[in-house]
Amino acid sequence: AVSFAINSQVMCSSIDALKFHRVKCCGLNTRPRSRWLLLTFIICTMAYIVANAVPFFHDLAALIGSLLLAPVTLLLPGILYRKMSGVPIFCPPSGPFLAYLLIT
Repeated sequence: AVSFAINSQVMCSSIDALKFHRVKCCGLNTRPRSRWLLLTFIICTMAYIVANAVPFFHDLAALIGSLLLAPVTLLLPGILYRKMSGVPIFCPPSGPFLAYLLIT
């Protein structure tokens, strides 16, 4: 419960900074405390609905974690390295290197 409270505040802050601060309904763009209360309530309600809608949520979370762990831990460092070094991320090799790969 404590980790959800901390993580949800960070997520709500990001959502508010990106999009939610522009909401003009009921004057929410000029009342930040009301906007924060509404956004936090929406996030908590959605989390509660998702957690109770799936009867075996623990098993579903374990399945998703096991399916995504290997691809994320193996691909993400390479993608981030290519992004930092300015190399196109999804650019197939060309030239003699490609021919070498096809021959071997």
